[in-house]
Amino acid sequence: MVEWPEIKKKALEFWSEYKRFKIGLVGLGLLVVLVIIAILPSFIFDPETYTDWNDYPEWDLNPKLAPPEWINYFSTEKYTPPTRIDPYEIKELWEDYAEAFIKTNNITDPQMIDTIKKEFQKSFKDRGYIYYFRYEYKWDIPSTDLIIILENVTTDIRLTLSIIRPEEVIDGIKTSIVLDEALTLNIPKTTERIVIHLRYNEELLDTIEKEILAKYEDPQIYHDALEKNILTAKITNPIKLLFYKVGPGMLYGRTGPLHGLYKYIISIEAANATLKEPPKLYLRVPGSCYGLLGTDIRGRDILVGIMWGTRTALLIGIVYSVTVVAIGLIYGVVSAYMGGIVDEIMQRINEVLYAIPLLPFLILFSYTLREVYGTISVWHIIGILIIFAWTGLAIVVRSMALQIKEQPFVEAARAVGASGTRIVFKHILPQLMPYAFASMALAVPGAILIEASLSFLGLGDPNIPTWGKMIYEAQNSLSSWWWVLSPGLMIAITGMTFVFIGNALDTILNPKLRRL
Repeated sequence: MVEWPEIKKKALEFWSEYKRFKIGLVGLGLLVVLVIIAILPSFIFDPETYTDWNDYPEWDLNPKLAPPEWINYFSTEKYTPPTRIDPYEIKELWEDYAEAFIKTNNITDPQMIDTIKKEFQKSFKDRGYIYYFRYEYKWDIPSTDLIIILENVTTDIRLTLSIIRPEEVIDGIKTSIVLDEALTLNIPKTTERIVIHLRYNEELLDTIEKEILAKYEDPQIYHDALEKNILTAKITNPIKLLFYKVGPGMLYGRTGPLHGLYKYIISIEAANATLKEPPKLYLRVPGSCYGLLGTDIRGRDILVGIMWGTRTALLIGIVYSVTVVAIGLIYGVVSAYMGGIVDEIMQRINEVLYAIPLLPFLILFSYTLREVYGTISVWHIIGILIIFAWTGLAIVVRSMALQIKEQPFVEAARAVGASGTRIVFKHILPQLMPYAFASMALAVPGAILIEASLSFLGLGDPNIPTWGKMIYEAQNSLSSWWWVLSPGLMIAITGMTFVFIGNALDTILNPKLRRL
């Protein structure tokens, strides 16, 4: 039995030797970083971002195909970052009604004002609330959406949105366009969060058309848009129009962005009951850029996919390499030691499996599973890889084991009556472990690349984020460089990591490659 001090001594000797190889240290450092990246998602992300990668509801709050936020450091045109806007003031409806009545009638007497407020409070108490928002816009490429998010809606309500644009010079006069009651919605009572996207809202577009386009757009452009039926929310985004200056060409963004302070006023009125407490309400501007690595066409955070994909890649690579090397090692040693008819039979089986082309077979297997069962798991891929991938290693191990079994120490073990199992596991296998460790490290990139290849062909696991799947989905949006570049770099870096480690191990553990 090997004692702990002896194990510790050998480990320190190995580490002392390993430190001599700079490429091995680089590989080890990269591996530590990859392991940290693989572990972090379990602590910093909602598990549903992995299990519901395709349908996670929060993705809908992100911009679609948005570049990373750091692009603003390099781009002359500045992208709008995602922003949450909370109300800076909330009033009850009766307060707003009373103030409007007092202002309209020019009432200045304090006693009269107090009486009016009491009457309005008595008549409209708990009928609803008004939320006031401010948003300072200073970017060039506007958001394509504005989202209203409501929580704690305890009764049926009527929601009204008004918008006040920043001041701009129109016909030589500095003015601010007010879109009063630009949008009205009836919302039923619910315990769930309500998410209202305005990017496809026809009512809001109709208001912008009547109050802005019909008055300030070039008549010919406006007429052509009406004839071609361009003024529909599926074609013309009303949110982008909100952030353009008025004037000829506004419909197509030629007037440029309108910077300044935007004000949003949302009133909520109970339909048939009372609202004792104001529902939680805030706005979200998804923006036109997002996060560290941007988003894909569904609004999924690419950074989240990359980090979960790191875990999947390492899991596939390590499980595959350890299992394949273990099977190939034991199979090759047993075949060599047994010899005779057993060796012949084992080698014929090996040759048959070795002759089967792995990637085409994997493609056929994956396609068949998809057709029969409708889906394929990453474990199916790992399993089929393991079944066929150990054969090459077994051939090499057998040739090495044939030499080792003729060594004097093996003959001595036979002479003292050691069993075949003891000789194999005690005397032959330990001699092959250096080769096995190097093979494990070098096998990992192959497994990751095969999984990425299958995913790229659309034959991987469709339910989890993997690097290959990300590249497959990005192939029709190659102009979105951030979507393609990130998973491609991660595949290259991970492969390079294990090649560096494998080469260092091979040099250390293989006496023929050592340099004095």
